[in-house]
Amino acid sequence: VTVSKLIAPAVPFLSDAIYRNLVAGIDDGQPDSVHLATWPQPNEALIDQTLINEMALVQRLVSLGLAARNNNQEDGQTVPIGVRQPLASVQFSLNKPDESAVVKKYADLIASELNVKDVGVMEGAEAISYALNPLPQFLGRKFGKDFPRVQKALREGEQADVKQWAEKLMADEAITLELNGETFEVMPEECEVKQQAAEGFAVAEERGYIAAVDVRLTPELVNEGLAREVVRRVQGMRRDADFDIDDNINIVYTASDGLKSAIQEFADYIKTETLAESLEEAEPANGFFRADFTDEDESRKLRGETLSLGVKRLAR
Repeated sequence: VTVSKLIAPAVPFLSDAIYRNLVAGIDDGQPDSVHLATWPQPNEALIDQTLINEMALVQRLVSLGLAARNNNQEDGQTVPIGVRQPLASVQFSLNKPDESAVVKKYADLIASELNVKDVGVMEGAEAISYALNPLPQFLGRKFGKDFPRVQKALREGEQADVKQWAEKLMADEAITLELNGETFEVMPEECEVKQQAAEGFAVAEERGYIAAVDVRLTPELVNEGLAREVVRRVQGMRRDADFDIDDNINIVYTASDGLKSAIQEFADYIKTETLAESLEEAEPANGFFRADFTDEDESRKLRGETLSLGVKRLAR
């Protein structure tokens, strides 16, 4: 009855039918329609605000992790890494010390959502590099002839120093530079901070939270990603062939060398995910539903490999 009231604004006819079957004509003291009934009142004692806050943080971090995957740069161009490709790790920079415990508590969930092997909290500058851009419209007038020295120190300083200055500026604190015995104070609004992904990482940032995913792919990770792509194509073929969701199948395939190696390495995984009784290297023959795949129509998801698949439903 409560559910019928909650869904009434979105599905008015179905909710009213449910309500009438359960209440109207049975309980004379209740309204004849769900749309005349009183909106359900929440039980405040059942609201777990801590859990709500934890899951809000998890959702934010997962969203940032996905954005980082989409921000991956190769040769100066943005080349998103699809979520089917497993990655080694993701690290997060957080705003509050107690949020580290939340990341640890939900590490398995975050890893599953982002398809990474390890989840951690950023403790160093391995994944992030910083660049400072002194703003001439402020510092030029402020320091006059000394501005070029200050500008050079901020732009070309050691990364450890730049990182320390950047963190203070992002925390809305002023920084002080000592140059040849002279002191120069720079305010947060006078210097732009840029966060960049270190080599081998892709980064996304939002309101002080940072996600850095390790985009360096080992042969093992590449093979696992290719296996997931094979599973996706088999599942699509099952749908196109109008198989039932619980039908067992046989799979045959031909593939280029790299993809064949991945299929053999992850054969058990592919069979489990697709309800396949067998997975054999062979040309699809009569009775098999066939499909061919190349990178030309697959947006490089097969990494230059070619694949032919055949699926056949087993008799019940």
